[in-house]
Amino acid sequence: MGDAVTASPARIEQALVVSALVVLALGALDLGRALLDPATVVTSDFAVFRAGGSIVLAGGDPYDRAAQEAAMAHVLGTEREGGHLAFLLPPHAAMLFAPLAAMPLGLAFAVFGLLSASCLARLVVVLAELAGADRRLVAIVVVALGSVASTFRLGQLAILLSLLLAELARAVRDGRDVRTGVALGLLSLKPPFVPIALAYLAGARRWRALGIAAATVLALALPTLGVLGPDAWLRWATQLGGLENAFAVATPPYMVCFRGTLARLLGDPERRALTSGIAWAAFLVVAGLAFALGRSRPGPRPFTLAVALGLLFSPHLFFHDLLAWSVPIALARGSAGADGRRPWVRLALAAPVALFVAAAVEPALGMLLPVAPQLLIPLAATERLVRERRARNTAPAT
Repeated sequence: MGDAVTASPARIEQALVVSALVVLALGALDLGRALLDPATVVTSDFAVFRAGGSIVLAGGDPYDRAAQEAAMAHVLGTEREGGHLAFLLPPHAAMLFAPLAAMPLGLAFAVFGLLSASCLARLVVVLAELAGADRRLVAIVVVALGSVASTFRLGQLAILLSLLLAELARAVRDGRDVRTGVALGLLSLKPPFVPIALAYLAGARRWRALGIAAATVLALALPTLGVLGPDAWLRWATQLGGLENAFAVATPPYMVCFRGTLARLLGDPERRALTSGIAWAAFLVVAGLAFALGRSRPGPRPFTLAVALGLLFSPHLFFHDLLAWSVPIALARGSAGADGRRPWVRLALAAPVALFVAAAVEPALGMLLPVAPQLLIPLAATERLVRERRARNTAPAT
């Protein structure tokens, strides 16, 4: 009887590994077919990033709507009804894409893809260390996630950002202030990833790490002041909302987070301001909770909860960004203890299959259901924190 009980989870894991490999093979074929189509590069998100970089090279304002439309029309060779995907990245990210804008579009896309592949290899190594798992198993799970193929197809930054988040998690866990600060500063390439970690570190009184993060951002920002002008960051902050609302693509209903779910439930585009207001208010509440977690009991599990809630209530998270969920999953698996590791392995292995089935059954569900397995991470982290607190309160005095 005992052998049968212990064999069942092993068989489940083997079946999930095989399923993940099948999903990986199908995703690779689809990605290969897409990359062979020249239209994939032209219509990718990377083309928008490169357009932002080209505006920088031309000495223009990357946050001017007319300049963005002209740059994208040059890439596409035509105007697009309803506008294009907006360039919303901060000034130092615009500077990052300037060298790639000097290359032909196809070559720049290939170079960026190779850089993303190297980041993916490093991400697997860091996640395996966080989870205490075999690298081959982690590689299967991570690469099979639909968000990875989507990142390569779109030329997005999700792999780099997930790597920075993983490096930040490892540095926070190990108490390495320099690495923590540098990773947090580099995460400012996508600002919505920053506030929750910043609030947690402030609550934990990691002032040295926060100082290093500020110095890192300053070092990245200084070149932008000389190239784009001293008001570059002010223009970005003030034009961000207008650019997001002015363009036809990448609106909140496409997001895979609380804001996206709320936008789909409310439905009416006229309620976009209400949706955004509620989402930002919830995000601020989560930031306050992250501060309280850091202040009350710093450690891997509270940080796991903070990161998971930060992703769930992020004001800007799309399908390709779901790769970032691999970080709290790895943290949860690594801190679960020997008696609780198998459920985390099965949860991680089920993620690629859940994404694939949701998108195959109904494309709209692919925007909503992928978040469901990850909901277990903050719930489980909360349950463990409550259990530990009760154990401390009931422990006999010595």
